[in-house]
Amino acid sequence: MSLGVTPMACRRRRRRWFRFDGGAPPLFFAILVGTALISTALTVVGLARWQQPGSGFLVAGGLLYLLGVIGVTMVFNVPQ
Repeated sequence: MSLGVTPMACRRRRRRWFRFDGGAPPLFFAILVGTALISTALTVVGLARWQQPGSGFLVAGGLLYLLGVIGVTMVFNVPQ
């Protein structure tokens, strides 16, 4: 009789931060959506304060993040 732990029991106990069954892991989803919301908020602040110095950088950075990171993730990493 073996007192060792079977591989299946190890898999059940381990927290899965990265799932490969088609679903997005909660931590990844929270980080991706959270930074997208922050980026959108900074873009809106930049547009609202358009006359102040540096507002163009806020708008450009927010749009580049949304198009670059979120857009690339949606186009290349989300299954069809």
